[in-house]
Amino acid sequence: MMQYQLVRTTRRYGIRAKVKLGGEVVISAGYGVSQDEIESFILSHKRWFCNHIRDMQDRAKYFDKYYGANLILLHGKSTPVEYRYDNGVSHYDGNKIVIYTTKDNKTALDEWFFEYAKAYLTNMFHRYAGDICPIHVKRVKTYYGACYRKNNGSYINLNVELVHADDECIRYVINHELTHLDIPNHSSAFYKELAKREPYHAMLKARLKDIVKI
Repeated sequence: MMQYQLVRTTRRYGIRAKVKLGGEVVISAGYGVSQDEIESFILSHKRWFCNHIRDMQDRAKYFDKYYGANLILLHGKSTPVEYRYDNGVSHYDGNKIVIYTTKDNKTALDEWFFEYAKAYLTNMFHRYAGDICPIHVKRVKTYYGACYRKNNGSYINLNVELVHADDECIRYVINHELTHLDIPNHSSAFYKELAKREPYHAMLKARLKDIVKI
């Protein structure tokens, strides 16, 4: 049986589960729920727990790679993070990140980063591409960006971790995927077209690979 932290709630019944950054499992159960019922709940949701524990462990690896003691790599620069243990709106003011939290620091910063990166990459994509196709921002392990050409319409995915890099690197990925809307492969014709959009694409790709490792 997997290890977990059990928190008893003031409600009589009900079981809820949460997997924290790093893979720690927290089970919240009413005071009227027996230990056998908790164990049965865990067994019946075994696949869910396995998937989420693996995902949160992977996210912790990203955290260790890009985050330091009160620092985060953002837009290619080490950016200070200030934690305020109160209610408020977390934000980036151009110099530092301010995180309002009643949770642990890692979880709060990770949640803020995902929403910030999603909005930043979406806005940047529309700045360069307009509404040419839908854009999705995801946390993925195997690519910086991906273009999917479908009969009912194409769309582009961008990796949320791109926001650790500077805007030139992000622009390169966007232009790379936009070029795929016209040319699906990596032929000489593709790179000729990409060079029109991004003349220094090889240099930017190399720089991106040094910053965001996948």
